[in-house]
Amino acid sequence: MLYRKFFASPIGMLKIVEEDGFIIEVSVTDDEAGAESENSSPLLENACMQLQEYFAGKRKSFDVPVKFHGTAFQTAVWQQLQKIPYGETRSYQDIAVAIDNPKSVRAVGQANNKNCIIIFVPCHRVINKNGTLGGFACGTDIKTFLLNLEKMNSFFCSTLDNQ
Repeated sequence: MLYRKFFASPIGMLKIVEEDGFIIEVSVTDDEAGAESENSSPLLENACMQLQEYFAGKRKSFDVPVKFHGTAFQTAVWQQLQKIPYGETRSYQDIAVAIDNPKSVRAVGQANNKNCIIIFVPCHRVINKNGTLGGFACGTDIKTFLLNLEKMNSFFCSTLDNQ
């Protein structure tokens, strides 16, 4: 059975979809009318709580189960994205090398673009080799926001740790 919940976030309304006990989608949506027809579940409530903590700077990793709907290559990329630590970035080239397919840089970018589980599968942490942002399916303004949020919270936390 499919469940869905909408979550008002600093980057806009997020639609979160659960299928058979797994999160299968987190996406930015302008379908606020859809919120009236949501059918939540305990997993979706937990996912929203974790997103709220993330945006408040109190959560650096997620523990909700996710399920990918994609090719074997896309799944390998998305699994690798989940290994990028909070507040850090990797290049498309880094991801291609990490999945033992170093010539697949463009395909890594295409897989990122097809990621349906943003934030929980942090495709926003992937940038160009030269340090520029690259693309983002939700727009580079949102990518910039998420990277800055993590950078600010990483700096703040490390400053507190050193006191």
